[in-house]
Amino acid sequence: MSIIYCRSSTLKQNQYNHMSIETQLFHCQNYCEENKLNITYFDSEVCRANSISNQRKLLKIINTSKNINLIIYDASRFSRNVYDGINLLRKCKNKNIIIHVVKDLVTSNTRFGYLKIVDGIKNAEIESANASDRVRNAISFRRSLGHKIGRCPFGYKVVKTNNIRKFVIDETGQNIITLMKTLYYGGSIAIVNGLMEKIVGYEINKLFSDDTNIIKYGNISYNMIADFLNEHKIKYFNKEWKGTNVSSVLNKSK
Repeated sequence: MSIIYCRSSTLKQNQYNHMSIETQLFHCQNYCEENKLNITYFDSEVCRANSISNQRKLLKIINTSKNINLIIYDASRFSRNVYDGINLLRKCKNKNIIIHVVKDLVTSNTRFGYLKIVDGIKNAEIESANASDRVRNAISFRRSLGHKIGRCPFGYKVVKTNNIRKFVIDETGQNIITLMKTLYYGGSIAIVNGLMEKIVGYEINKLFSDDTNIIKYGNISYNMIADFLNEHKIKYFNKEWKGTNVSSVLNKSK
C-alpha cells in the first residue's frame, strides 16, 4: 500500500515548475512504477511547512495509516521544521510508515536514508530562514529609500516618484470616506448630495425610507451604508462593499 503526498508552499509556486504539485506527482508516479509500488491514492495541499499544524492532509495520512509506503518528491515537501520533522519521522517509524524520498532515492527505514531525510529537512529550514531574512532586509532597504510598503489604504492611491513608491491622497476616495462619515455620524441630506454629485455625478431625492433632511448618529448601520454604496455602484477597491469594510475604513480614518 503506497500513498503519494505532494505539497506546494503557495499557489504561485504551484505553477509549472520543478516544485509544482503536478511535477512532484509525475516523478512520484514514475518512482512507484519503477519500484513496483501499488499506488493506493494521492493527496496534496498548498501550505507552508514551517509548522506541522499547517499540513493537515499530511497529518491525516499519518494519523490514520500504518504499514504503508509514503511517497514524497523531496524532504522539504515533508517538513521545513527540524523539530516537527523528526517527531513525524518517529511517529512514522512507530506505525511502520516508510518514507520514500524520490529525489534522493532514499527511504526512512535505513540509517543512511533516515539521516539523509533529516539533513534535507534541516537544509530546507535554513533555506526558509535565509529567504525570510532576504525579504526582511529588502523591505528595510526599500523603506530607507522612502518606499511605502504593503497595501495602499482606502482613500489613497499609489504613485511612483523617481521610482519610489508613494501613497498620495485620492480625492474620490476621500469624498467616499466623508460620505460614509456623514451617513454614520450624522449630517444633512444636503451634505450627502454634495458628495454624491462629486462621486457619481448626481444627487438623490431621499435617503433610504426616511424623508427627513437630518441624519442622526446611530440611525444608519455599517451594513446599511454598504448597501447604499453598492446600490449607487460606488466600489471598494473594485469590489462591492461589506459592513466590515465600512467599519474598517471609518475606524482607520478617525
